[in-house]
Amino acid sequence: MWRGPGRRSPSAAAQATPLVLGGDGGGTTTRAAVATVDGQVVGAAGPGPEIRSPPAEAADALAAAVGEALGDHDPTRVVGGVIGLAGVSRLAEPEVAAVYADRWRRIGLRCPMRPVGDAVVAFAAGTPAVTGSVLIAGTGAVAAEVRDATVGRTADGLGWLLGDEGSGFWLGLTTPAR
Repeated sequence: MWRGPGRRSPSAAAQATPLVLGGDGGGTTTRAAVATVDGQVVGAAGPGPEIRSPPAEAADALAAAVGEALGDHDPTRVVGGVIGLAGVSRLAEPEVAAVYADRWRRIGLRCPMRPVGDAVVAFAAGTPAVTGSVLIAGTGAVAAEVRDATVGRTADGLGWLLGDEGSGFWLGLTTPAR
């Protein structure tokens, strides 16, 4: 379990402090962090394995990172969480949403967990603003408008089968072998 340099087990007072959770399950890595509501990171995990299909394996990878980040902290202290997921739209399928809900329950989380897409995570990582634009040019590629943690208009971001032109994956597919 990661505790950072010089970290000790939490004191009794610290054990009563509410916590928040952030997770990132992507096509290349999985990470999670636990922090106090004022932003002090008290646990983190990752990088871990990438999230792939089927949904149960993806949920297991993310749940493992969340469990490691929680460490000795009581999961019932977590008052809210945001999970950034590659392919977040799959959670609109009730059976996929149920798989993730089951993993959160197994860990002991009782708070709402808000799933968001990669563009929202990237935007929040770069600015405290609530409205603006983000350009992602990594394994995948998308340009998106973000308003109040919701993606508005987008250009590309269709995944490797349909687009993501200019992404790392696309470059690998289109670069001739020498």
